[in-house]
Amino acid sequence: MEWRRVKTILIALFIAIDVALAVNLFVIRDIYIQKYDSAISDALDIAEKKGVYIEKKTIPKENRKLSAFEVMTDEITSGEVIEMVIGASNMVEESAGVFNYISGGNVATARPGGIFEISMLHDKSDNQSDEDISKNLIKKIDRSRLSLNQTDPADPFGYKQYIDNIPVFNSEVKIEIAGRAVKIDGRCAVGRKNALDMRVKTAYELVLDITEFFKGSDSAVTVTGIKQGYYMNAATGGKLRVMPTWEVETQEGYYYFDMTTGEPSSG
Repeated sequence: MEWRRVKTILIALFIAIDVALAVNLFVIRDIYIQKYDSAISDALDIAEKKGVYIEKKTIPKENRKLSAFEVMTDEITSGEVIEMVIGASNMVEESAGVFNYISGGNVATARPGGIFEISMLHDKSDNQSDEDISKNLIKKIDRSRLSLNQTDPADPFGYKQYIDNIPVFNSEVKIEIAGRAVKIDGRCAVGRKNALDMRVKTAYELVLDITEFFKGSDSAVTVTGIKQGYYMNAATGGKLRVMPTWEVETQEGYYYFDMTTGEPSSG
C-alpha cells in the first residue's frame, strides 16, 4: 500500500516538473522573440535614417540553419551528369579542368565551377512536344540528385537547383530545342560535399550590412523582398563554395549577400 502511495507521489512530482520546464521554455522563447523583434526594429530604424527602407515583414521569419560547404566539381562528378543524358562516352581532357565527352553524334563539355554544356540529337517522335522532351531530359539529369525545379512554372525549358528544398540562386539548367537538335547549358553544385566551419550572421547584422552597402546610393533604396538560399562561388582546386545567402529585391533589381560575411556575393 505504501509503495502505491509513493509511486503516485513520484508520478505527480514528475508531471509537475515537466509542466514547470515547459512553462520555463515558453517564457525563455517569448523573451528571445521580444529581444529579437526589438533588435530588428532598431536595425530597420538605422537603415531608414540612411535612406534604406526595409519593411519588417520582408525579414525572413524562419531562421533556417543554413551552413556553408564546398563541393568537389571534378571530371568524375560532372561526367556523371553528362552521361545521364548522352550515355556512356569517351572523355578527353582539353585543358586543365575542361573535359570533353563524345558519344556517337552527341558531344558535351564539363568546365570548372560546376558548368556543363551538352549538344545532342534527340529521337523525336511525332507525338512528342518540345516540352515533353525537355521534361524527360531533366528527369535524366536529376538522376544525379540535383533536385531541379522549374524556375518559372510557365517555362518548361529553365530549371534551378535546390538543396534540401532551399534554392541555389545562381544555379541554372537551360534547354533549347530546334527540331532534333538539343542544347543544354547548366551550372549546378554537383559532387562530394565538405562542410565549412563558418558562422552565419544574424538577421540584425545582415540588415546593417545591407544598409552599409546601399547608403551611398543616389536615391533612397526600398527593399521589397528578402529570401534565404545558397549562392555558388568559384574556388581553386576544382572546388565550388556554396554559401548561405540573402537574395535582396529592390526597385532596381536583385542583390545577393553572403550570410557569413554580409558582403555582396560573386562567382
